[in-house]
Amino acid sequence: MTIETIGTRLPASLNDGAAWAAFDYVQKLPWTPRFASLDPLTLDIDHDVAFQVCLDQAGAFDFQKQARGFVAMRVLEIAESHDDERLRLLGIVTKDISSCAKREENALYTIRASVVSRLRSELTQALNTCPRAWAEQLEERIARVPEELRRQIAIYTGLDQSLRQKEVKAGLNYVFRTMEPEIVRDRTGLVLSGHERKLREVRAARSDKEPKARARNLVVRALEARLAALARCVGSVDLDGLLSTLEADLRERCETDGCWGLIDASIRRDRQLEGLLLPDFLPPEIWDLIRQQERRLPDASDLSPASPGHTASSFA
Repeated sequence: MTIETIGTRLPASLNDGAAWAAFDYVQKLPWTPRFASLDPLTLDIDHDVAFQVCLDQAGAFDFQKQARGFVAMRVLEIAESHDDERLRLLGIVTKDISSCAKREENALYTIRASVVSRLRSELTQALNTCPRAWAEQLEERIARVPEELRRQIAIYTGLDQSLRQKEVKAGLNYVFRTMEPEIVRDRTGLVLSGHERKLREVRAARSDKEPKARARNLVVRALEARLAALARCVGSVDLDGLLSTLEADLRERCETDGCWGLIDASIRRDRQLEGLLLPDFLPPEIWDLIRQQERRLPDASDLSPASPGHTASSFA
């Protein structure tokens, strides 16, 4: 679903630079969803003065103020659009919330992540092209460069990890249902734990010939990438709740963008761990597509709760 089909429309005068700068600014403000009512279910946003200033600037002449107003308004609209069915897809059961403050905190944490992820996806679709169309464009462009360089670009962008959506969904089910992973703390931070042999096999399957093996590997890489991004900023959030949040986050990314939802979630960490680089002499049209990908890549703030002890600034 794009910005044009529901809610406030993206002003035609805004360019992608202003819109993405506004997105980065607003998502780091200390706002958080809250349950205005559980029966009937109603959500709104608890926010500070800076967020309200953004809302008040929606009709401003200045492009940057106008962009911040648009993004802040979409945050409100997306949060308010969450109904029982939407919460169920995020793994949230409303009847469990009223009797447990911790469950409510975890639920709001998950909803905030959902709002940011959906808004990022909307901007990607409205300002650039959807990840699937972007991948097709990239494949077309790199077909014109030498084979070794083509392979280098494919690995750097994750194009070599492309899978069908149903294969990724099967991978999600395998990792979260069959493997039954856990998140534990050790002296290095937050790590993924579980069935040792299965984890070892999945981690080694990035280049496997079988799509189902690569899909499982992609899910684990995306999960571990999100953990690595959160390791320095998760404090009082209980680990059971964190795993549920991460599962909901990855499933929503898959629903929205297919395999690219998970590739984008893992690619920054892949580049860092594997030392992936690109030469400076790439054609301009390929650089343009790589910059488009950079804009849509998630960061830790996509999963940051803006609540006491977890302010948005902690995730910057």
